[in-house]
Amino acid sequence: FQRSISFGLLGSITFGWLSGMAFLAAYLEHKKSKIDYFLIVYFFLMILWSGSKGPLLSVSIIALYFSRKVLFTSFKNFAVVFVFFLAGYFFISIYVEDIRSVRMILELITSPEEYISGKGGGSFGTRLNYIEDSKILFYQNPFLGVGFGGWHAQNFYSDHKYPHNIIYELISEVGIIGLTLFLFLINKLWTTKNIFGIIGVYSLISLLFSGDFSYFRYALFPLLISYYINKNTLN
Repeated sequence: FQRSISFGLLGSITFGWLSGMAFLAAYLEHKKSKIDYFLIVYFFLMILWSGSKGPLLSVSIIALYFSRKVLFTSFKNFAVVFVFFLAGYFFISIYVEDIRSVRMILELITSPEEYISGKGGGSFGTRLNYIEDSKILFYQNPFLGVGFGGWHAQNFYSDHKYPHNIIYELISEVGIIGLTLFLFLINKLWTTKNIFGIIGVYSLISLLFSGDFSYFRYALFPLLISYYINKNTLN
C-alpha cells in the first residue's frame, strides 16, 4: 500500500531520483552521525524499491567516484560503509530475482545481446530504437530540430514521449543550436564544490538513462544553488 501511494504521487523514476539525492546527502556527509548511517541504508533501499535503473546507475557512479573521500576520512566511516556494502552485496545476491532494477542490469551485463533482443526488448532494446529515432530526426533538422515535444509526434516505434536520454532528446527537438545553449548553461553552472553541485551532477548523469527534459529541473535547481553559494553573493 505504501509503495502504491508513493508511486502514485511521484512515479517510479521520480521516487528513485529523489531517493538517490537523499542517499548522496547522507553518504557524502563528512562527519556522520548514527542517523546518517541509517539514512544511507534506508534511501539505498528506496532506490532499489523504485525499480528505476537510471537513478541506481547514477548514484552508484557518484558513490564510487567519491568513495575515497568517504571511506578514508575516518576508520569508523570505512568500517561502517564496508559493512554496509558487504551486507548489501549479500542482500542483493539473495534477493536479486525480486529486485527488478538490479536483475535487469546484471542480465544486460552478462548477456547483452540476448537480453536486449529478449526480456530487455521492452526497456533497453526500445531505448536503442529511440536513439535511432533521434538520429533520424536530427539528420532531418540538424540546426533547430523538430521543436519541443516533436519527438513524440514523430516517434517511429511506439507512442512513447521521449527517448530517455537528454542529449538525444535535445539534438532531435532543438538541434545543434539548442544543444549548444544547453551545454553552455551546464558549463556555466558546473561545480562539485558542495553537496548541491554533486547532486546536480548526479541528476545530469541520471538524465542520460531516464526521464525527459522536464526532469532537468532536478539538476537545474541544485546546480543553481551550488553556483550562487560558491559565488558567495552575500559578502
